[in-house]
Amino acid sequence: MYSGLVLFLIPVSIYVLLFIYETYLSFKKALRKDHKRNYVEATWEMTHTLLIISLILLFVFYSRSLNELSSAIFAPIFIAGTLLLIRGILYTYIFYVVKKTYSKYLDWLFFFTHLFILIFLSIVTFKVIQFVINSHPIANTNFLPYFIPGEILTLALILGPMYFIYRIKE
Repeated sequence: MYSGLVLFLIPVSIYVLLFIYETYLSFKKALRKDHKRNYVEATWEMTHTLLIISLILLFVFYSRSLNELSSAIFAPIFIAGTLLLIRGILYTYIFYVVKKTYSKYLDWLFFFTHLFILIFLSIVTFKVIQFVINSHPIANTNFLPYFIPGEILTLALILGPMYFIYRIKE
């Protein structure tokens, strides 16, 4: 029962830590008076891969309890997903569409989408933990032998390049 929870919590925890860094960078960007485009660039795609892997693991492991689980997390995950969409639109607009200046309000909106995504994804994570502890769902452990090495490999493939990108960048 808890093996699925642990395999969900590992990538989602790493995602949250990396997303906190992205939120910090978006805050720094909003505070600047110029329109420099410094941000995490390629790594935001890698961090979102962690989020997708987390959700896949969650839904596969607790597939027998998906109706109850989805009821428990629907509102915060829907809001987080909507905010991720808005953030993606803002990211595209700020970093790829606009060539010169734009309203600094967009930088602040970009920052606040980060902040609220963090809040709502944290709520989702706590609701998942609460659901597993209180409901004792039956975990689908058939794929556990594949998911453990797969998760280790995936984390290495995501975190390895990020480490080198930031080591070289600084």
